[in-house]
Amino acid sequence: MEKNLAFRELRKSDYSTIEEMIIHTWEYDKRCKKRQTAKFMAKCFLYDCLAQHTFSKVAVYHNSVIGVILGRSNKAYQKKNVFQYKIQSRWLRFLLALSKDGCFGGEIFSKIEKVDQNLLSKCNQNFGGELVFFVVDDTQRGLGIGKMFLHYLKEYMQKQQIDSFYLFTDTACNYQFYESQGFQKMGEKQFDPIKNENKNARFFIYQYDFSHSILRSSNGVGH
Repeated sequence: MEKNLAFRELRKSDYSTIEEMIIHTWEYDKRCKKRQTAKFMAKCFLYDCLAQHTFSKVAVYHNSVIGVILGRSNKAYQKKNVFQYKIQSRWLRFLLALSKDGCFGGEIFSKIEKVDQNLLSKCNQNFGGELVFFVVDDTQRGLGIGKMFLHYLKEYMQKQQIDSFYLFTDTACNYQFYESQGFQKMGEKQFDPIKNENKNARFFIYQYDFSHSILRSSNGVGH
């Protein structure tokens, strides 16, 4: 591992940096007329994810946060511990709804949430957890950070005695990375949340099954 690269748990002081990564990665600043709207969208997205997580890991390179992963074990999840995040998210959605620009952002969230839930319901499977959120600064890729993040998450899920977990992704992300790391695509849906922007946009649900992974390894097949 690069000697200037370290991993630790998420801190509140990291939020603003992560919000900027969200804005850049999902191009909120290009889709919103006002910078403030893009910031509200990023905050809302982050707090929605924080409301679901029981595991966190942040990558720090030369003392700067360059990535984060959040996961959830259904066994460890307790709604009372995430109430503060949900309150923040609802307040931000209320602020978004006060402007036309913000309403546009809120509609995108709602549409994607419906697509994700549709994909999950069609799997008809009881997963033990979820990879809730995963982002790495695109200027710092190539350091093996993504693989290390997944290593820490898988290690956590195994300690929680979870057999399988899932994640949502789409064509705006490097979804092939998950396939290279042993994830299996369980479903997909073609959908353009922003009308006429990308008619070829596709949304996916992937799962990681530990028993399947062990079988692959025992047969001499790597990830």
